[in-house]
Amino acid sequence: MRPGRRLASRGFAPGLWLALVAILAVLPTPVPAAGFDAARQAMEAAEQGDQALAVAAYGRALEDAGLSDSARGLLLAARGDSLAAQGKAAEALKDYDKALALAADKAVIFFNRGNLLFGMGRYDAAIADYTRAIELDAADASAYNNRGSAW
Repeated sequence: MRPGRRLASRGFAPGLWLALVAILAVLPTPVPAAGFDAARQAMEAAEQGDQALAVAAYGRALEDAGLSDSARGLLLAARGDSLAAQGKAAEALKDYDKALALAADKAVIFFNRGNLLFGMGRYDAAIADYTRAIELDAADASAYNNRGSAW
């Protein structure tokens, strides 16, 4: 982190968890109970700080072939959050990249990938992600704060 700079952090807020659950619930193909349960278990494990269990459960949830691109993107990003919390930056970055390929309209994914890139010292890439997060959600003060910190 650059000296004197403080990042705002934000994982998947409760409202986003509810959005993920709502997306899973309204898929055109019913979500197998095991896939929905795995996603719920992953969210609970992440909330309780058991990131290894969360990563494994997200993996099980992602095995569901009936997931929409948006739901799959949010699950990949959530797994990326858990990987980042474990210090597995390279793996987290791969999940964020896959998530954005599927759900490029989600500001939170750009924001969280920006935080990871900032932590890796890749400031120009972080600035680009924060800028895109702001374009998608101009009311997000945290993205403005973090972009300024990365500048």
